[in-house]
Amino acid sequence: MFTRSAIMKKSYLLLGLAACVTSLSAVADRYEFIAGDASVETQVCIAAVTDDKLALRKSVKQLPAARSVHRTEHFRMKSVANSLKCNGDYIANFASKYNASETYQYLNRYTRPSNRLTPTTTIRDITAKVDNGDDEKVIQILVASR
Repeated sequence: MFTRSAIMKKSYLLLGLAACVTSLSAVADRYEFIAGDASVETQVCIAAVTDDKLALRKSVKQLPAARSVHRTEHFRMKSVANSLKCNGDYIANFASKYNASETYQYLNRYTRPSNRLTPTTTIRDITAKVDNGDDEKVIQILVASR
């Protein structure tokens, strides 16, 4: 059987974990992406950053360079991953910047090593947030391709 002190230790551990999860969700921001123009390239950027892999694949097929019958999906994605820049970043890096992990992983397979992000480590104090008035703020990002 569990002793009273063992039960109390588990209770404190669960309470601490719940506080951490609550703190992490309180500092989350939500991004809203706005197309800077109506080009197909910008649509590809929007699909990548919103983590919509199906829309990404469909919009890449609409690119003028990808319309050739002889172009395979591998060739199209490799071309897009190494030439298309969204807001100044290669498309895979742009997706990673805004936590679009599914499209980032998909695009990163086709990205040359020289164009990939370099791994970094960041230490963030999650208890430092003082303003609790607005748990989630919407940040609008204007997206344009190059």
